[in-house]
Amino acid sequence: MGTVLIIGADSTIGQSVTKAFIEDEWHVYAIGRHPERFANGVHFQYALSDASDANAISQAYEMLRTYLNRNPNPPIDGMVYTVGDITARKVTEMDAATWRRILPGLSAYACAKAGLETFAQVLAKENPRWRVTVVRPAAVATRFWERVPFRMPANALDVDSVALRILEAYYNEHRGNLDILPA
Repeated sequence: MGTVLIIGADSTIGQSVTKAFIEDEWHVYAIGRHPERFANGVHFQYALSDASDANAISQAYEMLRTYLNRNPNPPIDGMVYTVGDITARKVTEMDAATWRRILPGLSAYACAKAGLETFAQVLAKENPRWRVTVVRPAAVATRFWERVPFRMPANALDVDSVALRILEAYYNEHRGNLDILPA
């Protein structure tokens, strides 16, 4: 089918997205902190120690570039970024290192999401031939809920259905925001 790079392939959503692309016969390149969580069948995998560290990101890029130069691979057709983290601290209680690591927190998390959407809009305008999509699912049944002081909503989305909607969005050449809501 094609080739996709999934950054955060070890997250709950990343695992499901990876699996969906592999089942649809894509070449998948996986980057994440916990390679033991990567779905079976990835063609390239890299353990990234810290997604907030520019040097670690550069090293991941160099390893992928080296892999692509050594192997006769098709170009990367798409990228899915599913990296995320959260802490249940108030902004006023966060130290600078935590703020930089997460740029979530609850209020900080909302700021990070808004910033990502604005970044994606600018990226799409600067590169009009690219299809840039920001997936905005409602609550998803992931490990996220283990780290916050409230319960997962009863109507939380199934992670596999979210992954299939992301794959479908690629095939439908979706651009812009993609809201995924419970039925």
